[in-house]
Amino acid sequence: MVDVSPLGALVEGPTRLLPGTHLDVHITGAQGRVLVRARVVRCAVWGLTSDVVQYRGGLAFGALIDLAPPSTPAQEGAHE
Repeated sequence: MVDVSPLGALVEGPTRLLPGTHLDVHITGAQGRVLVRARVVRCAVWGLTSDVVQYRGGLAFGALIDLAPPSTPAQEGAHE
């Protein structure tokens, strides 16, 4: 994952993503690990070497996600 917002993400890797398709993404946030449905909105070749093709793809989440880091027990006790 290159970048993430409550509405979507920019991802990079060796797999070409087909725009218009849907996939499930696991995100760790304030509620712990959540599964969010995403739609591929774009994908393009980002890097190219003699043996590897790298792609970058834009994902739009099907629902807003909370990106606040998970709280630890010490942090939870500090608010009481």
